[in-house]
Amino acid sequence: MSSVPETPDPDPLGLEPGEKLGRLAFVAIALGAFVALLMVISWLREGRIGRGPGFAGAWMLVATPLLLGVIAGLRRPKRPAASALKLVLLSMVVAAPALGEGLLCMVVVLPWNLIIAPLVALLTAWLSGKLGGYRGGLMLLVPLSCLLPLLDGRPDGRELPLVEIEDAVLVDAPIEQVWSSLEYLRLPFDTPAPFLVRLGLPQPIGIEGGGTFLGAERRVLFANGTVVARVSRTRPPFEFDIDLSVERPGREFFDHWSRLVDSRFTLEATGSNQTRVTHRTRYRALVCPRWYFEPVERAGARLVQRYMLEAYARQLRPFAEAGPAVSSR
Repeated sequence: MSSVPETPDPDPLGLEPGEKLGRLAFVAIALGAFVALLMVISWLREGRIGRGPGFAGAWMLVATPLLLGVIAGLRRPKRPAASALKLVLLSMVVAAPALGEGLLCMVVVLPWNLIIAPLVALLTAWLSGKLGGYRGGLMLLVPLSCLLPLLDGRPDGRELPLVEIEDAVLVDAPIEQVWSSLEYLRLPFDTPAPFLVRLGLPQPIGIEGGGTFLGAERRVLFANGTVVARVSRTRPPFEFDIDLSVERPGREFFDHWSRLVDSRFTLEATGSNQTRVTHRTRYRALVCPRWYFEPVERAGARLVQRYMLEAYARQLRPFAEAGPAVSSR
């Protein structure tokens, strides 16, 4: 007696497995786009979505690789990754200057785009081949990818946390002589800045002004702008605070990435002829998402701050009997 092979029960809707997958994918993508649109409309009404550099950063980091990857996967399904790489490079060359970005922004954002866009393109091309007649539904991924950056829901940098950068140098000079040097500070930055500073970070040129009394003002001159530092609190000869503001900012100056708040200089005698000078700067971040940009910001800010601290310590030689020796904390 021969056995008859069992056949699976037919789909009640009469759909083949591939056709069923296509419809499910279409519904999922359409539903995701609809929910994202509703959230964006709701947050726009509540004023929770910003329009500043934070949004621009999220768009370049999130929307750009998704959008270009989807387009490459749909338009060039046989070579999606290569097409995505070409689109990323072209968009960076065109979009960065249009958004007021410079070389530093491209260096920071480009590696992420070069990784994510080809992966999205490969996935889109694979889905397009699997969905058959329903591949047109993937076009909904284009507006969906543009909406994703808005889902952070933060209005602007005011809701982002304060970031604190601190560094210190040791100077072979008594604390009284170090404090008195601040009254006559004229600091040129005549030593070459680190390569990454010259690559695109604000490069210090000099400091004009001095004083540690309340209201004393100095200007820190950079190649692309000026930071005004005004003394707001003083405790001689140990500590003074300064409020920070920006004058005549140029391309990719500090105000492009952050809002400077204040700084504190602390002097601590570590021996009869040695002083530790600690410089702490606080700023409020403007660019998101923070998980990507904060480590880059901290590294760049610490590099500039360290360079300025060491230049200041070298300038103290006339105030030390034997001349200061600068060393890391």
